Amino acid sequence: HRCLHAIMHLIEDHAKAARIPVRFAAAKLAEGDQLIMDSLNLDQNEKEMLEHIVKQMETERGLDRAAAIAHMRFDFIEKVCDETVVKPKESKEHLRSMKIDKILTGKYTAIPCFIGIMGLVFFLTFSVIGAFLQNIL
Repeated sequence: HRCLHAIMHLIEDHAKAARIPVRFAAAKLAEGDQLIMDSLNLDQNEKEMLEHIVKQMETERGLDRAAAIAHMRFDFIEKVCDETVVKPKESKEHLRSMKIDKILTGKYTAIPCFIGIMGLVFFLTFSVIGAFLQNIL
C-alpha cells in the first residue's frame, strides 16, 4: 500500500501529462508494465527510484513483485468486503428448510419419502379430488 502511494507521488505529474489515471499507472509500474513506463517518459533517476521502491516492497512483504501486488489487491478486496457485506443470520425458516431437506434428501430416508409423497399424490388424484370432479360431471 505504501509502495503504491510512493509511486503515485513519484509519477503524478507524468501520469497527468500522459492522461493516465495516477493510481492505475502506479499499480502497473509496480507490476513492471513496460508499456506504461514508456508512456510516462520517466527519466533514469525516477526509474531507479521506482525500482528501489519496488525492491523495498518485496523485502518488506517477503514476496516477489507480482505476488506482492496480488496480495495487496486481495487485502484491499477483503477489507472492502468486510466493511460492506452484511451476512444475515440464519432465520427460523431457513433452519426449518434445512431440517426438512436433511430428511427428504437423506441417504436412507429419501426413497421412502419419495414413495410416500407419490402415494399421497396418487391417493388424492384418484380418491379425493378425482371423486369430487366425477360427481360434478
